[in-house]
Amino acid sequence: MKASELRIGNIFNETIRGHNNEFIIAAVNSLTNTGIDINNNITSIDYLEPIPITEECLLKFGINLYRRYSENSEYFIDNKYKIIYVKDGESYLYMYDELIRKIEFVHHLQNIFFDLKNEELEIKGEQSQNKTDNTMQIETP
Repeated sequence: MKASELRIGNIFNETIRGHNNEFIIAAVNSLTNTGIDINNNITSIDYLEPIPITEECLLKFGINLYRRYSENSEYFIDNKYKIIYVKDGESYLYMYDELIRKIEFVHHLQNIFFDLKNEELEIKGEQSQNKTDNTMQIETP
């Protein structure tokens, strides 16, 4: 993962000494190629792990299931954009049925959504977000 991929609001796993913590980036105070000051905690970029896209993630972001086939599922963001989720874990973003790009991780989806719609992609409905430690539970495979 590249440090330049990080945006405020991105969700990541941080693994340090065998402990895995999920968090939302609330502030990036400084950034280098190897280290990052996130939420006033300095960590190595090497400890950050992107969260793979799952069907559960898409639903938690409020992206609605439209159709399920034997090998994939269609999720609609709106009448212009849709995501095809393939059962082996691959996701593809389409605009008017034309492939835009493959999406591998939650932060990629968040960044693309912001670029396309100029709004944040947020967890919908019930969240287990703690404002003091910025954690949230998304099941990862």
